[in-house]
Amino acid sequence: MAGSFGTLITSNVKTWMSAKGFLLVCMAALIPLILSVAWVGTHRADVAPVDVSWDPPNPIAWNATAPTESHPINFTATIENQGRFSVGAFNATIRIGRTDVLPDKSRPFDELASNSTRIPGLGPGERKEITLRWAPRPFSQFGGLLDVGTFDVLVDADSNDDIGEIEEFNNRLERNLQVHFGDVPPSFFDLPPELTANDANATTRVDVGVEDLTWSPPEAFPNTTMVFTVNVVNHGSERLENVNATIRVVLQDGTIAEGQVQKNLTLEAHANETVRLEWRVPPQEDKYQPKVYRAEAYARVPGTNDTATANNVEVRLFIVDREVIFPEPPERATIKGYYISVVRQLLLPLLLPVIGLYYAAGVLSDERDRGNLVYLLTRPINRVSLPLARFLVSFVIASIAIAIGTLGAFLLILGLHQGEFSYLLAPLSLVILALLAYGAVFTLIGVTFARPYLVGIGFVGWEWLIQVGSQILINNRPVVAPWVQNLTIYKWLEVLSREWSVEKPLVWLPTGGAALDALRNLLIATIVILAVAAYVSRRREFPE
Repeated sequence: MAGSFGTLITSNVKTWMSAKGFLLVCMAALIPLILSVAWVGTHRADVAPVDVSWDPPNPIAWNATAPTESHPINFTATIENQGRFSVGAFNATIRIGRTDVLPDKSRPFDELASNSTRIPGLGPGERKEITLRWAPRPFSQFGGLLDVGTFDVLVDADSNDDIGEIEEFNNRLERNLQVHFGDVPPSFFDLPPELTANDANATTRVDVGVEDLTWSPPEAFPNTTMVFTVNVVNHGSERLENVNATIRVVLQDGTIAEGQVQKNLTLEAHANETVRLEWRVPPQEDKYQPKVYRAEAYARVPGTNDTATANNVEVRLFIVDREVIFPEPPERATIKGYYISVVRQLLLPLLLPVIGLYYAAGVLSDERDRGNLVYLLTRPINRVSLPLARFLVSFVIASIAIAIGTLGAFLLILGLHQGEFSYLLAPLSLVILALLAYGAVFTLIGVTFARPYLVGIGFVGWEWLIQVGSQILINNRPVVAPWVQNLTIYKWLEVLSREWSVEKPLVWLPTGGAALDALRNLLIATIVILAVAAYVSRRREFPE
């Protein structure tokens, strides 16, 4: 029996290779490669921003000595031609602003300044600098609206999409910019009297002070831990005991300390000691806005008269900003996105069903038309072997053809940024799985119906009608009920193509959720359908 099955395999290989439509099937399987080659032939450029900097490196928005003056920031970005060919004129843009997240999850960009520069052209490896000058808004009265906190700096190469690029994932460079407060003297704040209170009638005179109030990390965000430090110094010539040192964090428009530490120190003459406060930044609210905080540090000795109260207090402002989320980049056509679209919109819903219909539906009718069916049925061959041998041979040959096309397209993008192996594994697995499932369905049609190709075309058309009907809404409801889509192969392939993403790192199999369910359903359906096809073939009577 094994020899008979081998004879069937050999016969089917010869039949398949000599079929009139064999070359057409191979060409259809190579369409992804052909289209990808065409894309590369017309999209050969690659420009990208490679650096952006600003001067001063630690900009401030406000300074007590000149509160109404602006403090300009000069931005410089470098655009490079990273391709192998010269490119013509294109635009490059620097933008600065803030991004917020709305309840609908959209990320609008509030642009504060921008400059678009027309670059006349770049040779391979050539660079061009573009600039932007922006001044945070000044104010004359403390408490006004400030341009302080964290900003988004966005540099876009080819911002008008003038040139066809093979790689556009690298067209945007994103950086965070922190604009700080300048020095603010304590006299600008209405501080509690206990911060600097002294006993003017005391006979003991001292001079203690605080200096170098700092915090780490320098940029404050929700749910992070900040560490504040200050040096407490004995400027006098005598040893001091019971030096009261305090660090506290207060909202700018509040009076209650949100974080505080107090220590009583003993300091030798001209000695200093560091005081430390750890403060956990509050979580971010649903509708979050940057908040201004004061870090206050002070020191005094109760019952004494400090001879220099100016150095008893140090106050610095800082911003607790929202978690920085950059705006969505503009939609751009790239070879990767183009290739994914070919897989999802051409291969899965159209080409693979047609290939499967060609190689599987004629499992018996083709042999009958050639006059071979009667001969095969008179041989000592199990009828179950007839559809299974045809299915196996056709599936392997079609899979080789489709794998060549998929591998060739992958090799075109392998050397690009983000050229993960998932761009090979996921599409290749999807198309082979589609061939397997559609081949099983059309094999069953081939052994059941006298006109299998006509019925197969009807099946493909039915799947298309289901998909179209599911997208047409009447009274906000689809014409086709969602559960009906579960009766189509394309529904499960479409779920896999979404969840088993080629844009993620290499994943051999879906790890769970809808993708794993879709894979399991397809494999179970394929096995069941092939078993039914074998049963029908064994029980069916074939007229001469």
